[in-house]
Amino acid sequence: MRQTNADLRRYYRYANKRYFGNKLPSINLYFTKLRSISGVTRLLCNIPAYIEISESLRTFQAITIQTVIHEMVHVEHPTWKGHGWQFDRRMLRLAKAGAFDGLW
Repeated sequence: MRQTNADLRRYYRYANKRYFGNKLPSINLYFTKLRSISGVTRLLCNIPAYIEISESLRTFQAITIQTVIHEMVHVEHPTWKGHGWQFDRRMLRLAKAGAFDGLW
């Protein structure tokens, strides 16, 4: 299945409602050419502006959904720098809540 930007937005809306209590802002997601990374959340003054997902993931739905959820944690906590223990703990809580069921 070749995914579209509309699919990315649908994954985001679903996960926002189901796993983030619909508290994340509505932002745009795009497939773009990224080198050596799967996704990135772009911030403007520590405010999430948009998410870019690697064009190379267009045909890999499970990895794309995992990447969107990963980036959503960056949206949820834009002041967390990188992937430290807090980020890991949040990702584990999402996994325990079923966010990745059937994807890995």
